[in-house]
Amino acid sequence: MALHLSASPLVYSGQFSANVTPVEALIKIGMSENEAEAFSRIQERYIKTKREQKAYFKLDKYQPPREALFAQYENLIDCPPENLPGLLDKLVVIKLNGGLGTSLLGGTKEIPKALIEIQPGTTFLDIAVRQIEYINETYNVNVPLVLMNSHYTDTSINKILPKYDNRRVKISTFLQQSYPRLFKDTLQPIATGSSSRDSRDWAPAGSGDVFESFHKSGLLQEFINQGKEYVFISNVENIGGIVGTKTFRLINEVFLSQHEFVIEVTKRIPNDSLGGVLVQDIESQNRVRGLELSQVPKEKLHLFKANNFKYWNTNSMWVSLKSLLQHIKEDKLKLKIIAKQRNEDSRNSIQLECPAGGAIQSFEKVEALVVPRHRFREIKTTSDLFLLQTDLFKVESSGLVIANALRTYDTVPTIKFGNDQYFSTLSEYKKRFKGKLPHILELDHLTASGDVVFGSGVTLKGTVIIVANDGEHVDIPDGATLENKVVSGSFYILEH
Repeated sequence: MALHLSASPLVYSGQFSANVTPVEALIKIGMSENEAEAFSRIQERYIKTKREQKAYFKLDKYQPPREALFAQYENLIDCPPENLPGLLDKLVVIKLNGGLGTSLLGGTKEIPKALIEIQPGTTFLDIAVRQIEYINETYNVNVPLVLMNSHYTDTSINKILPKYDNRRVKISTFLQQSYPRLFKDTLQPIATGSSSRDSRDWAPAGSGDVFESFHKSGLLQEFINQGKEYVFISNVENIGGIVGTKTFRLINEVFLSQHEFVIEVTKRIPNDSLGGVLVQDIESQNRVRGLELSQVPKEKLHLFKANNFKYWNTNSMWVSLKSLLQHIKEDKLKLKIIAKQRNEDSRNSIQLECPAGGAIQSFEKVEALVVPRHRFREIKTTSDLFLLQTDLFKVESSGLVIANALRTYDTVPTIKFGNDQYFSTLSEYKKRFKGKLPHILELDHLTASGDVVFGSGVTLKGTVIIVANDGEHVDIPDGATLENKVVSGSFYILEH
């Protein structure tokens, strides 16, 4: 049942009686015509890149984008209060909502990340709804919330949406495209006509699919017809990815500048490991593009150290609706392709994805906004969740996350939990803390690994490292204060 890919031109053969075009072959394995056409273009671009060995060899030609590209948040102009309602009524918000919560839940539990509780009784989706509802009620506007679901999340999300029927926010959804995974050695699709979309033969098309699927859903044109002008896109797990508060400097900047594509970046910190940076390729007219660090081989990562590429892509962006529609119709969106390695069921396979931030290279009028760290609060791991749940932050009824003013540091602590059975999943993480979570207003760094349990009301200051080796158990008693300490074994404490 394999599909064999000829060298050139791109034609499938093998299981069919005669050669067929790539689109025809993809339709035969269960793709719609639109999906097949979109994937065929991406697959052909990827195969061409592989043949010409262009995947990585120019990485040493990348340089940090010129500083003139970056607009600093503190230099932006506050939105005049009398202008704000008019601007908000021209805005659409999309939350990228295709991911499962397996990194937090562990194992094979396939629950949409948006439905995971990050506070008692409060999910990611609850926070997203609250944030938009707060704006609509406060400023008497109608900012719609749109969710891009994947085939993994669509059914569960649509079942829960009636919960918000009486809220002052109109919620729409559209479905992200699914692409077949490919055998790594032959670049042939694993999926066959009998493969279920819920199987590991298929995968969501990546965040970059938001543009094409938004268009194909009809919502893009519908919002333009309603007089909407910009869309703000962010990850549902980024609870700091909001339209704005009080000054609304960002929306004011977007509408004043009339840029086609604005991407938010923030200063890199040690915790930034899953994501990417902006780069310029000096061999292609200095055009700015996004680079995911997962695209970079380990031996090339030194080229992208934080002291040179100091800004981190938050994957939050503002896009002109009319410009987006024009680029799609003229086939001008050329997003960078990432091949993610997958080894489920002992199969050596890849899935092709396009990151949304990479669209910046397709537009002419672009800008990168250097935003405060509070606009990038992604919850991907239990370490991220720990920060949110401590006294460092407060989640208000409006869905806004407020930092504790009593912390005098500009940065958040670095949290490193062991990638083991004790801290890596949400259920085990909850067992690590008895009662109230530690006070960390004066904490710089925490490492905790192994069978470690924190009592209630523990205070952590400075740098604290707690390691329980195999067969050991570390129990921090209620009310204990650890400042610049290394703890190992049972209450064996050393000065750090």
